Amino acid sequence: ITFTYGGEAVTNAMGDVEGQPKVTESSYARVFDHPDPDSEYNYAMFYMANDDTPIAGGLTGIRRIRLAESVDGRDWVVDPAPVVEPGEEEGANVSGPNLWERDGQFYVLYHASSGKSYARPIDRSLRTVGETPILLHESSGLGSDTGLVASPEIVEKGDDTYLIYEAGDRLGCTI
Repeated sequence: ITFTYGGEAVTNAMGDVEGQPKVTESSYARVFDHPDPDSEYNYAMFYMANDDTPIAGGLTGIRRIRLAESVDGRDWVVDPAPVVEPGEEEGANVSGPNLWERDGQFYVLYHASSGKSYARPIDRSLRTVGETPILLHESSGLGSDTGLVASPEIVEKGDDTYLIYEAGDRLGCTI
């Protein structure tokens, strides 16, 4: 497969909403076929948007999961409302989003400041998400399964289901 750079898909400015914190980073995107047959869009993208919300210690930034949609996979429209807001369980940030379907139910998968990976049920429109995070995995502390658990990807083969993820410290992760 050969890829040719096609430009930016989503910019920080596309996620800005008047009266809301300003988006300072848009990253960790995953693109997939839109699961809603009634949607006007063919593709959807979950991504992380960081903003300039003041947080403890004089720092800024809360990471949320956002949704962008596209007809052609080149021009994207960003939904103004975040899909997942970090909660008490997760800490101040959520990131590394992905979509997974199991037995007809869709889930948004992600990792959080807690160092754990989670899932929340989400509808086909990708706009109604469950409020309570479901723990996917936290490190066992054994072998290479130490530190954070990030960027969850679920792969199914036959009757087996596998969770593939990053483990370790932020800049020293392994798969």
